[in-house]
Amino acid sequence: MGKGRTFALLRTEAPPWWRGNDREARWRVKWLGKPVRLVFTCHRDGFAPWVIPYEVEIPVEPQVL
Repeated sequence: MGKGRTFALLRTEAPPWWRGNDREARWRVKWLGKPVRLVFTCHRDGFAPWVIPYEVEIPVEPQVL
């Protein structure tokens, strides 16, 4: 618990095997409205590391803070 942290996400580019001039646009449409999957690996002295998977719903129009 604490103040929290702000992180920035970079847009994932279309993979190289997607062909065509519109590949980036098709890639964005494919994932539009889908959640972002995060995996947090946590560490604390005296404990074995643990993993927390988490999905974040992203609005259709992401907001920049």
